[in-house]
Amino acid sequence: MATTPAPLHPPSPTNYTNSDGLGLRLQCFLVIRDAARKIACVQLKGTVGWSLPGETLQPNESPDATATRVAHQWFGISLPSQLVAVQSYPEDGDRKWYLLFIYEAQAPAKGLPLLDDTAKVTFAAPGSPPGTFAMDHGTVFGRLPP
Repeated sequence: MATTPAPLHPPSPTNYTNSDGLGLRLQCFLVIRDAARKIACVQLKGTVGWSLPGETLQPNESPDATATRVAHQWFGISLPSQLVAVQSYPEDGDRKWYLLFIYEAQAPAKGLPLLDDTAKVTFAAPGSPPGTFAMDHGTVFGRLPP
């Protein structure tokens, strides 16, 4: 029987829901800045829109560990990072509250490597997105510290 390899950026279904159906989603975004403080935005193959490197925290995973995992999953590298903000907002319509751990890292001088499922990476100035974002990433981009 043939097997299908797992995607490099699998969906992260980890949500916490109470008995009333109100959910909490814990997410970690890695804001990678270039020398001009522009923000790395990624376009994955086969998707519409831009993404910010980020993942949902897995059970018993710390935000620091998630930030490390994000660098490995999205670029195959280690990037020292630090927590710069914690933000939250409700998502209209899906009865979830999002809690975001925002980490920041410096882009390597040679640029960010592209993995097999990455179409391209561009750096965008805060407040000037490169185009339409996928999922809730536009909301996150608009809330990033300058």
